[in-house]
This record gives sequence, C-alpha cells and structure tokens, in this order.
Amino acid sequence: MQINGDVERIAAQAADADRAVIRLIASIMDRSDHVAAQTGVPVEVWLASVTRLLPLERRRLLAAAETLPKMPGVWNAFQDGLLSWSQVCAVLNMGRSLRAGDRTVYDDRLAVAAVELADADAGALLDIADMVVKQLDHARQATAEKADVDRDICCSSHVSIGLVGRSGVISPPRRSPPSPTRSSQPHHRPMWSPTLTPTRT
Repeated sequence: MQINGDVERIAAQAADADRAVIRLIASIMDRSDHVAAQTGVPVEVWLASVTRLLPLERRRLLAAAETLPKMPGVWNAFQDGLLSWSQVCAVLNMGRSLRAGDRTVYDDRLAVAAVELADADAGALLDIADMVVKQLDHARQATAEKADVDRDICCSSHVSIGLVGRSGVISPPRRSPPSPTRSSQPHHRPMWSPTLTPTRT
C-alpha cells in the first residue's frame, strides 16, 4: 500500500533530522566557549531560545552530544540508521553510571548487537544493554571486594610478622610483671629481743 511507503519515507526523514540535530549540537559543544562568547549566554540557554525545546528534551540532546563522541560504536550505528533516536536515548541513560573503561566495553557490545538485531524488535537491543550493564557492575563489585580481601590479608600478615620470634613460632607479646602492691610484699615483723637491765652490786 502507498501509505506504508509514505510512513517509511517520513520516518526515514525524521531519523535523518535527529542525526542532523545531534551532529549540530556536537559541533556546538566542541565550540561551547566560542558560542557563549558570541551569544553571551550558556549553550543550553541559547539552545532553548532557538529550538523552543522543553528542558527534558534539551538535556537529552546535550547529554547525547557530550556522550556519543565517546561511544563511536553507538554513534556510527545511529548514523548508519541501525539505531533510532529513541534507542540511543535509552542506552545512554542505562549506561550513564559506567566508568570510562566499562563504557568502552559497553559501546563495543552494543555496536555488535546493533548489527545482529537490525531486523529485530527495538526492545531487543535494550535487553542486551541491560544485561551488559549488570555484568559490568557485577565485575566491578567483585573486583572491589577482592581488593578489600587482599588489603585485609596484607594488613594481617604484617601483624603476624611482628609476633613471630626467632624460632618461627608465633609467641604472645611479653607483658611486664605487675608492680608489687602493699598486700603482695612480704611482711617482716621485728624480732623481739630482751632488754637487759644492769643490776646494781
């Protein structure tokens, strides 16, 4: 039917418009200081005045413009039409707490999934993104716990080394003898000696 072709064409044009907006904002972010110097206002304020976008959409655009250059796999898949703007917003939001190294792994996995799931339901990619984020969080937590255990072992080994004597046997620390108290000192009674009284002759 003709209506299918019209919808597909309009959807493709909308996707092209989304990608064009992101490329524009990315270039603006690279020159944010220059834009602020020319307009006299921050980039977000200027963007609000020229696009009339609501704050939520502005934040999405600015976050995408800032993050997508650091995720070339997702960025290229978006530009090639393998990912929609809706999917990009979702995966960026799901991976917002990842560290730089983990984000690289996240990006690589999503780039492969975007190709493999090109003909699948849009939500299938989000399932992959959720699984990868959980795996990375679990690996980070396991690494942190192992570091805590290693640190505890290291500290306890230093304490043990201090208690090992020359014989190699751990000996308890020496205690100084208690100071004698009044009750513990031996009580010496003075010896009685008779007093000799001289006699008169």
